[in-house]
Amino acid sequence: MSTGTDVNSGSYRIKNLDSPESYPVWRVQMQDILTDLGLWEYTSGEIPYPADQAHQAGWNKNDRKALTAIRTWISGSMMTYVLSATKSKDAWDALSDVFNIEGPITQILSRRKLLRYSIEEGANMEEEIRKMKGYKEQLALIGESITDKEFALTIITALPESWDSFVGSIDVTKVKSPAIIGRIIAEDIRRKDRTDGPTTTTLVATTSKSNNRPNQNNSGSGSGSSSQSKNSGNRSKSSKFRPGVVCHHCNKEAVHLPPVLAAA
Repeated sequence: MSTGTDVNSGSYRIKNLDSPESYPVWRVQMQDILTDLGLWEYTSGEIPYPADQAHQAGWNKNDRKALTAIRTWISGSMMTYVLSATKSKDAWDALSDVFNIEGPITQILSRRKLLRYSIEEGANMEEEIRKMKGYKEQLALIGESITDKEFALTIITALPESWDSFVGSIDVTKVKSPAIIGRIIAEDIRRKDRTDGPTTTTLVATTSKSNNRPNQNNSGSGSGSSSQSKNSGNRSKSSKFRPGVVCHHCNKEAVHLPPVLAAA
């Protein structure tokens, strides 16, 4: 009889089961962990409870390790489904009964999620395709798998209208999802680089043009420049404050005197 390894959650990095949506991925990752620990056969029932009393203690120990591993990667809100389980197979089957529901309605709803998926303009193509692959895997878990070609065509159909020219360049008779996904991601990167590039160039060009533009105040003949300087001086003098000076015309104290009167 095989013996399991001690469960060490720090050796594996997976997201806890915390919702029905996370179950398909969690199920696959949890099975991988149990297999790596040498415990999956206890959970799957491939190693049944031994009739020989001499091996029962060892079986109970390993099965308990498998149950501990399953509970370790379940969030508190989901723990209610496995609290009463005494065997790892009981816990595994209970979760499967709750989340892995098979039936025509489930198949139709899951298939609709994938086939009606639509990618919005400007979306991150890699993230969107990853979501679609998740829906494809959910279908497979309930026994409703689709062919690779059908999945590839579904991805192409989900692309925004601005991708119509790209779609027209695809030979749909030889389409395969890995190749299509690679081409779409590469095209998405190219489009974003093309969009960002001109904006940066225009900004640099505008800034450069602004910096190189001649100063209109300094242009013209030397006499013009001298005249502007002279006028500035006059404006400065015209606003000169002269306390105690009385205007000869109105006999009032002058605050801002014209140059001629200020000199009087």
